[in-house]
Amino acid sequence: MGILNAKGKYIVRMDPDDTFNKDKINLQLKYMRENNADICFTNMNVNNKLINYPKTKLQIIKKLGLGFNPIAHASVIYKRELFTTRVVYNEDCDYAEDFDLWVKALINSKKFVHFDKPLTNYSIDNTINKTRNNAKAQIRIRSQYIVKLALIIVPLFTGLICNLFRLFIPFHYSTLYFFGSKKK
Repeated sequence: MGILNAKGKYIVRMDPDDTFNKDKINLQLKYMRENNADICFTNMNVNNKLINYPKTKLQIIKKLGLGFNPIAHASVIYKRELFTTRVVYNEDCDYAEDFDLWVKALINSKKFVHFDKPLTNYSIDNTINKTRNNAKAQIRIRSQYIVKLALIIVPLFTGLICNLFRLFIPFHYSTLYFFGSKKK
């Protein structure tokens, strides 16, 4: 993948049919540096219509919950160092690879900032099949994360219940043989 061979400090994402505002890179990089951000994204003009994107991490998470990709891939600039950690594009994703990246970045507490201007022009003509394929890919990606998170959330939740129970009836780990554990 070309990104892994990149030498610069930042990655600017662009498709062949996208166009940028002439000051896009300078404006976003300045904003990223001022805010010590890992990922900077903007609003976009989609088929000459302004589309506003989430401005806060909470709004990003809410948009995830509505089944959408919360960040326009074509508007993004991010630190290359994201790719020297575990937060990388999933090469198994033919579609929604950016969605997978945003979820990984959120899980890994990467800092997102929103530059509140449309600096990218994007065309969605003839993208019906891509939209369906992205939806299928997001279903697969979401399912994988749900399974991974369930493996952590279920024990955390059951442990929370046990801790709440111990507030009223204190018991020590060594007394767990009562609940089916063998006493040594």
